[in-house]
Amino acid sequence: MKLTYILYALFIGFLLLLTRRDLKHVDAAELNFYSGSNALIQAHGRVKRLDRKLECYAPGTYFEFDYIGDKCTIFLSDQIRFGNHNYIEVIFDNEQPKRIKLKDANHILHLGKHAQFKRHHVLICKNTESSIGYLQLNGIRCSKLVKLSKTTNREIEFIGNSITCGNGSDLSKISCDEGDWYDQHNAYMSYGALIARRFNANWTLTGVSGIGLTRSCCGMKFTMPMVYKKYGLNPKSEDWHFNVPKPSIVCVTLGQNDGIQKKELFVSTYVDFIHDLKQIHPKAQLILCTSPMANDKLRNHLQECILEVEKRVNAKEYSTKIIHFFYSKRYNGGCKGHPTIEQHKEIAKELGDFISKLSSWN
Repeated sequence: MKLTYILYALFIGFLLLLTRRDLKHVDAAELNFYSGSNALIQAHGRVKRLDRKLECYAPGTYFEFDYIGDKCTIFLSDQIRFGNHNYIEVIFDNEQPKRIKLKDANHILHLGKHAQFKRHHVLICKNTESSIGYLQLNGIRCSKLVKLSKTTNREIEFIGNSITCGNGSDLSKISCDEGDWYDQHNAYMSYGALIARRFNANWTLTGVSGIGLTRSCCGMKFTMPMVYKKYGLNPKSEDWHFNVPKPSIVCVTLGQNDGIQKKELFVSTYVDFIHDLKQIHPKAQLILCTSPMANDKLRNHLQECILEVEKRVNAKEYSTKIIHFFYSKRYNGGCKGHPTIEQHKEIAKELGDFISKLSSWN
């Protein structure tokens, strides 16, 4: 009798083992792999679709997708250029953003189960800038990738330096005197991305820390006019052909790294750069902004220069006149005098309120 019971128990255990194995096969069969270049994945900014991959260098570049199911695995690669690691921002179903530092070249991000939802939305934004190296999306494994339920045709671009990149702003994990120089980067919470989300617009951040119009800081040998047409925002990068949706508004925030210099040099260089932008974005409303970091002396200098640029450019027969915006105060509470995230919110409020008065964005 005892032997019979033991044999019966072993038989039931064997059946359960087979059942579990079969269920695992069912679960695996329900998941599908989609390449990073899949058309259902929407990318924004200077993003390249490679063979089965998405690649991005610039800060604030991002991609988003919708999927059906209760779990999703995202396969990412970090270039780890010079040993540096990209930070990303992950937003799942419009929940609280999660900031993640990538740790290896084949990073796999697992999203938790949310059984109460049938459809999920995922957005991943590159928080760090071009010099840190590329971020690649290699693929997504989920039950079913589907077309985005919510899209917008509004596009806005922000051209600038470290402020536009979100450099030195995020002190939530690592203080200014600790870690690497990029550990406080947060492009997702920068003023440009905040303004875009306020107006339900897609954003492009074209920024490089230390860059200027006539000269750059920190030993940098190139300026924004030299790299604006380059994909990786450096002179050695391949050309960027702007084969993406055109922005209806372009905000330019340069001059902090140029500092106070001969007015004519700065103005003439700025005018030439604006003429180039007009050729690339002929229908866009261009807004020239003072630096939010500038002290009173530099702010006054930039205001005088911008007004002269505006006068000269608007004398040309362009269909859209350029306009200016001057910040009301200085924002420098973060690392090395950069704005903090809270100050980026104030900057976004100032500039955003100005943009809200433009007829095209009412």
